[in-house]
Amino acid sequence: MLGRKPIRLPPRNYTGRNHYFVTACTLHRERILTNPDWAHFVVRAIITAAKSTSFYLHAWCVMPDHVHVLAEGAEDASALPRFVQHWKRATTFEFKQRSGRDLWQRIFYDRVLRSTEAVSTVAWYMWLNPVRKGMCREVVDYPWSGSMTEEWMKTVPAESNWVPPWRMRERSEEKARGPNTGRD
Repeated sequence: MLGRKPIRLPPRNYTGRNHYFVTACTLHRERILTNPDWAHFVVRAIITAAKSTSFYLHAWCVMPDHVHVLAEGAEDASALPRFVQHWKRATTFEFKQRSGRDLWQRIFYDRVLRSTEAVSTVAWYMWLNPVRKGMCREVVDYPWSGSMTEEWMKTVPAESNWVPPWRMRERSEEKARGPNTGRD
C-alpha cells in the first residue's frame, strides 16, 4: 500500500548475532494458550526452532493470547524471520489440523536490541508479565516461562524496568492527551 511505512528493517538487521525481542499474538487475540497442552506445545516448538535455526533462547513467556521470546543469533547466518517462521508454522499446522482454525496473526512484533539494553532486563520484563497480569504471585509459579541460557529462577529480577517501545509510545500519547480524558 502506498504511503505506508514498512514495519520491518532491512533484512540484514535480522541476520547474525543480534539479540531480538519478539512478540507474536494469537489470531484475534484469542486466549487459546490458556490450554496447558497448547502452551506446552508452543514452548516445545520454540525450543525446537531455536535449535534448528541456530538461536540461543535467553527467555520466553507464553501468555494466553501472545508469546514473548528473547533470542540471540548463535551464528553469523542466524536469521530471525526463519526462526519465527519455523515455530509459527509448526504450531499453526498442528492447531489447524485439530481445530480447523489459524493460530497466529500473520505479522509479529520484533525489536533488535541496542547494545545499551541489558538482556537480563528485557528477560525479566517478559518473566514478570504473568505476575503483572495477576496470573501468579511469583515468576517461579508460572509454568510457561523459561530460558535455555540462564538459571533464571535463581537470579534476582533486574532493578531497572524495561518498557517495550510500543508501551513508551502509549504513555507519551496519554501524557499528551492530558488528565481527565475519560479513557481507561
